[in-house]
Amino acid sequence: VDDMSSCTAAHIESAEEPLLPLGVPEEVYGTGSAAAYDDVIAIAAPSSLHPDDLYYEDSLMLTRPLLIFADWLHKRGGLRAGGKRYGVRFSWVGDGSSAVQVANATARAMRNARARFAFSGYSSGLTWFAAQQSAADGLLMLSAGSAATTVFAQNNLTFGLYPPASMYTASGLEAIAAAARALDAR
Repeated sequence: VDDMSSCTAAHIESAEEPLLPLGVPEEVYGTGSAAAYDDVIAIAAPSSLHPDDLYYEDSLMLTRPLLIFADWLHKRGGLRAGGKRYGVRFSWVGDGSSAVQVANATARAMRNARARFAFSGYSSGLTWFAAQQSAADGLLMLSAGSAATTVFAQNNLTFGLYPPASMYTASGLEAIAAAARALDAR
């Protein structure tokens, strides 16, 4: 299928796990001992976990800060809210940098982790599908790897950290136009 923009994701109650190729990598990082906390906040995401994946290096730049955050939080006794202490656990399932695989990787990561929140992997194209799946499962998704406004406009549960992609070239062109006006004014 060349144009996957018409694909949609749905939450289906089933005992079967979402289908993925055999040997898809999965990673979990978190509290160490959940007994040290009143509860653990599970956050799940698809990610390009295999070194041969197209977005592997980009995915490392998204996951490594989460590892640092988890360590920082746990060294301070966890998150304190409402008189309780919460640990954090991140779970990733390999998306193969593939639009065909990312929705099922997202579903498996969220459901197996019993996640309360989702993160996206890298790429607006992949996040388009991951966001549909997280919304279908009723989870808020935060994206640190997508800039296409269409990703965030498709539902009210997906939020991003990047500026809109349209701003990438716009600010540069505005600077060139301003410099040209300044030269013309001389």
